[in-house]
Amino acid sequence: MPAVGEVLHLAPDTPLVPDDLLTPPWRSDSCGMLRDLAAFLLDRHLRRLARIRQPIDLRLASLLHRLEVSSGYLTLGFARMSDYASERLGLAARRVQTLLALARRLDGLPRLAAAFEAGRVSLSQVQLLLRVATLENEADWIARAEATTVRRLEAEVRAAEMAPACTVTSPAATGSAATGSAATGSASHEEASPPLDDDPSTAGEFIVFTAPAGVRSRWDQALELARRSSGAGDPVWRSVEFIAAEYLSGAPDIALALAHPRADLGDRPGDVADAGSDDLAEGARDEGVELFEEVLAALAADAKAGSRGGRESGDSSFPDDGPRVVLPESVRDDPADSVREWDAKLLELARLRQSVSWNLGRLLRIFADRRLHRELGFLSFSRYCRERLGLGIRRAWQLIALDRRLFLLPGIARAYRDGALSWVKAAAIARVATDRTEAKWLLLAESVTVRRLLDEVALSEGGLRPSGPLGLDPDGRVQLSAPVRTPAASPDTMPGGESPPTDPGPLTRIRFWAPREVASLWHQALAIARHGADRPISDGECVLAILEAFVATWGVRADPAWQRRYRIFERDGWRCRVAGCMARRNLQVHHVHFRSRGGSDDDSNLAVLCATHHLQGIHRDHLRCHPVPDGLLAWEFGPDPIRGPLVAYVEDVLWTAARAAVSARAAEGAVTTGVEYGAENVGSAHT
Repeated sequence: MPAVGEVLHLAPDTPLVPDDLLTPPWRSDSCGMLRDLAAFLLDRHLRRLARIRQPIDLRLASLLHRLEVSSGYLTLGFARMSDYASERLGLAARRVQTLLALARRLDGLPRLAAAFEAGRVSLSQVQLLLRVATLENEADWIARAEATTVRRLEAEVRAAEMAPACTVTSPAATGSAATGSAATGSASHEEASPPLDDDPSTAGEFIVFTAPAGVRSRWDQALELARRSSGAGDPVWRSVEFIAAEYLSGAPDIALALAHPRADLGDRPGDVADAGSDDLAEGARDEGVELFEEVLAALAADAKAGSRGGRESGDSSFPDDGPRVVLPESVRDDPADSVREWDAKLLELARLRQSVSWNLGRLLRIFADRRLHRELGFLSFSRYCRERLGLGIRRAWQLIALDRRLFLLPGIARAYRDGALSWVKAAAIARVATDRTEAKWLLLAESVTVRRLLDEVALSEGGLRPSGPLGLDPDGRVQLSAPVRTPAASPDTMPGGESPPTDPGPLTRIRFWAPREVASLWHQALAIARHGADRPISDGECVLAILEAFVATWGVRADPAWQRRYRIFERDGWRCRVAGCMARRNLQVHHVHFRSRGGSDDDSNLAVLCATHHLQGIHRDHLRCHPVPDGLLAWEFGPDPIRGPLVAYVEDVLWTAARAAVSARAAEGAVTTGVEYGAENVGSAHT
């Protein structure tokens, strides 16, 4: 149990939770469990972990913001902030946006930033206070947040926003919306200034359906085509929105078709109207006054009465049971740091944050499985997370789902807990790894970029490689390729020139999350596809009809002139070839061996690069490209004449994992493309 006034000097090996609490009890062992005592004990440690994470998040956000403002990620060889965070820190793009928004909005509110760092207010409370707090009133709002629940604070904030006096928005709340558009590759205000955490307005649902393997191939193909058309690596739901809207645009009369269902075909007119009804029902059950709120109100009244007898009014909240966290000296925010030093500190902070997240996920899983929130007076687990931990419910379930999966994969779990495997990579391979393929997936994840790993996972999820990752040869070595191909890499045809099979085969499960508006659009498209059929059809057949129509409309032109002009783009999959880069727009053709130095226009000397990597990376010497045997390309990020590159890859494989294969090919006398470049030089310091 944490002691009052505890000071926690955080380090990578610091134990955060007693080991006996990290072992989930078997259901048979929990029959005689004292639920109220277990709830109290787990709640104390969960709150402690949430408080430990807050100063880490604040320091991480501050350094990321400085790196973004100075465009330091370009100096390190990355085209976008999201690519840097994904490859170097293992943070998802959404989390990076959250942290950057936190840093921007707290920049002009030092008291609120200090209260958040000290754990006096949670992230849920900060999210609300930033809507109304200014430099003049932030102390008053902090005091209100400390003395009430998040739900009541939200009501107070809403009332303040509606009041006539509250006409000026805090500069910290608006932030610099234009700042950081390069971080996400988007200039939209919505992308640049996202909510600090999971906003209830972005509520959605998971859509699940089963289909033959051939439909899965066409699904991957259509998603790839949608992303190429948008010029961005959109999430699945955004591509689905494009596909569904395209299909519905060809429907003659949507309202009329849905208003007159064909009963003989098994139409389900309620699908559209009932989308999200379960969520609404859950919300209705979640209303009401909780025991927690009543207890807190009683404590506040007692504190108010006690203040007249000499007690301090600050005693209205629950006792402060969290430690004062002291971050390592090695991550101190020093304005004189170089970009390389920022990178080193960000890596250490990311590992510390990941250790906290692992412990948080394990305790949340035990807490949620036993529904212990009821013992503390909460009507729902989601409200417990928001009120007590300041944690969005989507984030909480992500942590729980990953812990459940990794509990069956001890090797991956150990690598994730120790920081050897990032959150992004662990979450990706946890979807496909089994006890027999765990070691293979772990080896691949530790050796390749996030982009390559996601391609491999997509192949395995499509049922094309159930025995393990495609990127390992029979001897267990990571394969080098230029670049790895997926079925979606050729939107018109599969390898060999044939269309993806649509005949019945092994069923595969497709699952994705979508906002409610997009989910409703998808359900409408399914209803229209079913209505237009001449027989009862399954969801998989409806999906196939939608995908076929989309591919037929947006498929790549097949005329020879078009193919000659864009042959290099087709070869490189219509995306930047730089290791780990997710860019799909503003693509240019780069001469590996510069034409000014005698380079040719042969296909072997050409590579597709995004404009940022081409102009800001290669031509400003923040990124170097070298040909190695068998037509492969080696990449050096942030080269330095003294310290060498920040990181080096051969295609999408880390140099440490690719070195043996490259050296073997060079020893066999393989011919390189462009200029000769010794394999031993890649990744070493040179000018």
